[in-house]
Amino acid sequence: MRVGLLRLLAAEATAVLPKKSQESSGKLAKPVLKGWLAAETRRHAIYSFALSIGLCFAYRELVGEPRKRKYEAFWRTYDEHADFKRMVKAGLYTDITIEDFEAEEQAQLKELKKAAGRK
Repeated sequence: MRVGLLRLLAAEATAVLPKKSQESSGKLAKPVLKGWLAAETRRHAIYSFALSIGLCFAYRELVGEPRKRKYEAFWRTYDEHADFKRMVKAGLYTDITIEDFEAEEQAQLKELKKAAGRK
């Protein structure tokens, strides 16, 4: 593969440069057509692969990591108990009232204190 590519590049270089005999007659060198599509496809595949890897790392650093830090900061300060209480007060749950919730909360606290006193 490497030898074929080098041979193709050498052929392109010689095809582009006019030969001494062609300079005087004004004829242009023939373009290299044999194997050109395969060489261009290989080159574009390599460029595409390198570009996609670069874009993956850029997306990870510019979008993924900041998003991860924001989620970590949110969950570090999130109080699910207060959030649930806020939803109950807002009337999101029709089966429970704020009084029922606070009474249940007090009962659970009493049980925890009893369990802590036994130990």
